[in-house]
Order: sequence, then structure tokens, then C-alpha cells
Amino acid sequence: MLFNGYQNAYELGLAFGLMARTFGAKAPVREIARKLLHEIVRQQLPSAYASVDYEPAGKLFNHAENWHAAIEGIDTAIVFWWFCDEEFVRSVENHHAWADWRRREIGEVWLGDPWCNEKMEELERAIEEAAVRCGL
Repeated sequence: MLFNGYQNAYELGLAFGLMARTFGAKAPVREIARKLLHEIVRQQLPSAYASVDYEPAGKLFNHAENWHAAIEGIDTAIVFWWFCDEEFVRSVENHHAWADWRRREIGEVWLGDPWCNEKMEELERAIEEAAVRCGL
């Protein structure tokens, strides 16, 4: 059963938040995590607030308080552990600085050249690939 191994709804929310990170920061990761949680809970239980005991820790989704705890776990994993992480912020800032520098460089070198559009398209693909590598 999906809920086994989680001590509480908050911990389950953390797991969904961490899982949603794989979609990248440009994706609506909070919405993805919340929808995944909602769909899994809806499929596993007769209703989102059913009082069915699926684990030793108790009734994970037996009332709205637990649902809100799971959402808080999602937000913690995504916002505080990822978007506010100094290393991630520094990585994003460095990426944007590099991308701006490369765009200026291409613009200065190739401006007016018939190949300028092709070079810019190549650069934009490279920028997007680098963005994915840094988690965007």
C-alpha cells in the first residue's frame, strides 16, 4: 500500500514534494505534487477524508487536518528545501548571468550576419539544456 512506511501526512507530503522536483523548477511543481497526492489518495481511499486505517501510525487521511499537513510537507520540500536553498539560488543566478553574457556575445559577433538567427537558435537550445541541468 502506498501509505505504508510514512509516519504521518506531513512526511508523505515531503515525499510527494521531493518527487515533483524531477519535473524541474519551470514546471508547476507544487500543483503537480498536490494533484498527484489528491489522485493517489482518491484512488486508495473511499474518499479523501475516509477513516480507514492503512498504517500503524493511525488514520492518515481521516480529516482535513491531515490533508493540510500533507500540503505543508509538499510546500516545505519544494519551497524551503529547494527554491530557497542557497546552492539552487546561486546556480540559477549563475545560469542567468551566463545566458545573458552568451546572448550579448552572439549579438555583438553575429549582428547583421545572415547566420545570426541560426546561431541564436543554437544558443537558446544550449541555454535550455543548461537550465535543465541546474534544475530549472
